[in-house]
Amino acid sequence: MSNKKSLLVVDDDIAHRTMLRILLDWEYEILEADDGFTAIDKVRECSFDLVIMDVILSGRINGIEAAMQIRSRSDIPIVFITGYDEGKLIERLIL
Repeated sequence: MSNKKSLLVVDDDIAHRTMLRILLDWEYEILEADDGFTAIDKVRECSFDLVIMDVILSGRINGIEAAMQIRSRSDIPIVFITGYDEGKLIERLIL
């Protein structure tokens, strides 16, 4: 088993399966969250090498807001994924 640990925060089935397969190929141990608040809690509880964050999440906060809270507490690299190509949304991804 790998020592690399990732947090996968995706609530879309297709994106979830795709990213899961990629992370497994890269030999990451994978923990998961399907909403922003759960992701924030998991980062408080555990140390991660990488976070894969869906921009659009169901729930009270989206992936950008969750990532901003995570980044305020940690310097974990966060990779955003999205199925949307909206200019204003992409501009907000630069943290």
